[in-house]
Amino acid sequence: MAKILTIDVWDTLLRREVHPDAVKLATSKYFFKHCSGYIKKLIPDHMYIHKLRHVLEERLYLESLQENHYGEYHIEQVIRRMATILCPDKSEHDELIEEIINYEVDFEKHVVNKDLDIEDTLAAFDTEEVMFLSDFYMSASSITELLIYADVDKQYIQGISSCDVGCNKHTGSLYKLIHQKFGISAANHIH
Repeated sequence: MAKILTIDVWDTLLRREVHPDAVKLATSKYFFKHCSGYIKKLIPDHMYIHKLRHVLEERLYLESLQENHYGEYHIEQVIRRMATILCPDKSEHDELIEEIINYEVDFEKHVVNKDLDIEDTLAAFDTEEVMFLSDFYMSASSITELLIYADVDKQYIQGISSCDVGCNKHTGSLYKLIHQKFGISAANHIH
């Protein structure tokens, strides 16, 4: 018996009804709606914000690589930089950033569903611990919120998001973190 089973979130526990970029596009539209009239005179539409987000995400990725965080960044960093550029009144930033992040999480809720077969598939594994691992720009608590909303079984709703710990699955650094945290070898880990 393995000590721990880790599970991907996207396309394993949850399925999106839309392309992942559609979520960011919807958030860009929402952000544009909440920009001041001054900014709306300077930028043509929400597509400018959407393109700006991609540029900022690329910059954050590169900065994170420089800091040995494997390119990981958090949605709050992206939205904060967007607000800094697009909203001159800095006194509104914290409230606006929280509102935009909440909007994106809520939008995700409306476009995700639980994979219908995954819980039966996972029940076949006999392990002591079960948790999700996700390479994602939202915190583990936001992912848990999405899993609960999609009615995923409670044994699968706790885990780790790469943006929270600055490591990821595709480099293997997140697996190493799990092995250290639980004091196990790769032989005792199923993913």
